Amino acid sequence: MDTFKNFFLTFDDGYEDNYFRLFPLLKKYNFKAVIYLVTQEDHNSWGVKEGETRKNLMTDVQIKEMSDNGIEFGGNTQHYPVLHDLDEVEKRIEISQCKSDIEKKIGKGVVSFAYLFGAISEEIKKIMKEAGNTFGIATKNSPLHWQEDYFHVRRIEIEIATRTTFWGFNRKVSGKYLTHKFFI
Repeated sequence: MDTFKNFFLTFDDGYEDNYFRLFPLLKKYNFKAVIYLVTQEDHNSWGVKEGETRKNLMTDVQIKEMSDNGIEFGGNTQHYPVLHDLDEVEKRIEISQCKSDIEKKIGKGVVSFAYLFGAISEEIKKIMKEAGNTFGIATKNSPLHWQEDYFHVRRIEIEIATRTTFWGFNRKVSGKYLTHKFFI
């Protein structure tokens, strides 16, 4: 009987510390990951409180090096908008141009997209498919099994720096989290 659990590591936005801190660890332990990039910004303008320092995003050279060493990249929009607030043309541009930006940076195809803020709808999924994505990942209100909808694949969000306690981490990775999360 196969006792291995399959998982993949995902990281959002493409912060520079993904290159300096995460990349060496992935290489050391021979892990792969998918990093979802915001492609037309060089630092974060989202989630920054007054007086806080903005965080730099990775450079094209860093992204290319990581890609050449087995790290996969996916789209997370060009400018980090709330997709629900955009009209259809703007949504298409944010999704398709983000994909194109990444493909130019790494010289290979991009197959996935991470929805910002849980912004997912049938319209957005349709735009993603038309842009050539194979699947999309979300952290909110996703089907229990990924095979149910390739454009609404569930991720389990773990925020070590802010909210996820050690107990919460163990609970989330135990395999029982998805079934029991609403009762705990």
